[in-house]
Amino acid sequence: MKRSLTFLAVAVAAAAAGGAWYVHGKLPVRDGNLPLAGLQAPVEVRYDERGVPHIRAQNELDLYRALGFVHAQDRLFQMEMLRRLARGELAEVLGAKLVDTDRLFRTLGIRQHADRYAQGLDRESPSVKALLAYLDGINRYQDSRPAPVEFDLLGIDKRPFTLEDTVAVAGYMAYSFAAAFRTEPVLTHVRDNLGGDYLRVFDLDWHPGGALAQRLGGEDWQALNDLARLSQQALVEAGLPQFEGSNAWAVAGSRTASGKPLLAGDPHIRFAVPAVWYEAQLSYPGFELYGHHQALNPYASLGHNRQFAWSLTMFQNDDLDLIAEKVNPNDSGQVWIDGRWVRLESREETIRVKGGEDVTITLRRSPHGPIVNDALGATPGKTPIAMWWAFLETENPILDAFYQLNRADTLAKASAARFGQPLTSIRPNLDRPDDDRAEITQAVQAFTARRIQQRLEETIEIPPLPETAQKIIKLRVDPNATVDDITGVVETDPALAAQVVSWAASPYYAAPGKIRSVEDAIVRVLGFDLVINLALGLALGKTLSLPKDQPQHATPYWHQAIYTAAVIEGLTRAVPRAERPEAGLTYLGGLLHSIGYLVLAHIFPPHFSLICRHQEVNPHVEHNLVEQHLLGITREQIGAWLMRTWDMPEEIYTALRFQHDPSYAGDCSAYANLVCLATRLLRNHGIGSGPESDIPQDLLDRLDIPREKAEDAVRKVLDAEAVLRELANQFNPGH
Repeated sequence: MKRSLTFLAVAVAAAAAGGAWYVHGKLPVRDGNLPLAGLQAPVEVRYDERGVPHIRAQNELDLYRALGFVHAQDRLFQMEMLRRLARGELAEVLGAKLVDTDRLFRTLGIRQHADRYAQGLDRESPSVKALLAYLDGINRYQDSRPAPVEFDLLGIDKRPFTLEDTVAVAGYMAYSFAAAFRTEPVLTHVRDNLGGDYLRVFDLDWHPGGALAQRLGGEDWQALNDLARLSQQALVEAGLPQFEGSNAWAVAGSRTASGKPLLAGDPHIRFAVPAVWYEAQLSYPGFELYGHHQALNPYASLGHNRQFAWSLTMFQNDDLDLIAEKVNPNDSGQVWIDGRWVRLESREETIRVKGGEDVTITLRRSPHGPIVNDALGATPGKTPIAMWWAFLETENPILDAFYQLNRADTLAKASAARFGQPLTSIRPNLDRPDDDRAEITQAVQAFTARRIQQRLEETIEIPPLPETAQKIIKLRVDPNATVDDITGVVETDPALAAQVVSWAASPYYAAPGKIRSVEDAIVRVLGFDLVINLALGLALGKTLSLPKDQPQHATPYWHQAIYTAAVIEGLTRAVPRAERPEAGLTYLGGLLHSIGYLVLAHIFPPHFSLICRHQEVNPHVEHNLVEQHLLGITREQIGAWLMRTWDMPEEIYTALRFQHDPSYAGDCSAYANLVCLATRLLRNHGIGSGPESDIPQDLLDRLDIPREKAEDAVRKVLDAEAVLRELANQFNPGH
């Protein structure tokens, strides 16, 4: 008996010693030296009393390789679970109960997008090099150190972490802010059962009917309800935190005891163990940062350096739309897109299941995006619900943006690290007018179901050509038209008549005697051509209302239009008579040169303010680059398209379409060149939006206008600026 007890005691002691050794081997190393292959120089890591690592390296790549190593030893299991969640691979280690969660994330398309996006990253860019070094540090930890206890308990095999994993986890973060799975079904239910007027309380009165008139059946509503529930529960059941929103506030140094400003960032993220954030201090010669990092991302989302601090605030985004597709009654695999039946794309994926049979799922996609009710498996409902998600469809250089933000030491540098893209990569369509229609269609459709009603012709609700303008156009092309004809048309529009008379009576033209009538204004002062084109421009411009919003300090629309037309009037007279384009048309081109600005505000009302804000904070950037970046089209493209829609002369179309190209030498080039020259001259004198621009000598040579005469033309307008401003105020009172 004693021998057995002694044996048992020894066995228990051995097991305890083995367990202690096992557990000790899993613990992070806080003291001593550890080898880390790939370092160019030794790296020092010091842990403070709160367990925060302070990493000091001699160069950037060593720093990020070391960060990956220490981050992994503290959070490797968190990294593993997050990438599995984002890529739909949890059931492989947690069993059949996570199949629904995996199916959801496979359906979202994060996995596919991450793989595709990572392939397009520039491996030679500083931000990607740093990220690769960080991932290398994680993988070297995996290869050289014992796996966490959770890996042993769940039977998780080690595998390298990749760029694709980092992008996928960023997708999970983006998804966690997307509220559309819960909000869009509710809003649509309100519309279908109570009417669109009830949506006005949600500030959707500009489009209360939604994008599609299609109404959903009972099975569809049940499917959407199930999808919302699955979306909400997926993160909870996975035991992972959900990003919910945030706020922040700052106090100026003038109001603090220290004289230093205070910044308080408050990200609202559910409690989790381990924490979402990983604190670390990073430094190498010329760089020092104290920041809070997320799993698989080496760049601090919140932090400060010695000169600059930042916080991240976020709320549930409206960057995702659910679109009820119309199914072909004769072929359930086809949906109605842009006036024709389009076949849904389909692919199969296999979900590996721990302790069970693998599950093969079929995932479909329409041109709008993934069919998300496929996440429900066998009970998706009768109507395919597509998902348009900005994360999947738009360029998003967020990693590079945070890399730059971590290094900012001034507000200007932080703004330069905005979540955008290099200006050199934005390529407005300056020379392919035949592509305009397709690009406009694509841009409109990119704003998803709630932002459009139907395809292009039905969505862009441009008002028809006004009756006055129709009459004037007929007179323009009538060789027998007389002063009496144009007088009769102008006088039928009292506001237009008053404007023509006031224009002729203005000090700008210095007409002798009092102007008593429209006929008097035409015959004695303005002339037939000027009046007909002035009247036409005003009629067209007033068809579209001025937007309430505009960039701060911008020249009001009508002021800029009239200044530009007046400068072009002078420039046209400077062109040698033998080469001179038609003065009336050049004037009209100047008057209408920015009508695309009004059209953009009309077509994209929820996003026009975004364009304005971008222009405010980027005064050094041409507006066409901002618009191309945000919308994929420019005001010049869409304004020219409108001119063709209204059957305006080719000269006017050309003037609007190619006004930003100083080298344009195609058909009717003089009209575009004059607008280009006039706008640059005015901008260089502080009128208009955008940076000052050089005026190429080639542009002047093509018009045969000496530089001094061009300056004289703009100087005359500037000398009469007060008079012109008074006239412009007649067209836009209150601006």
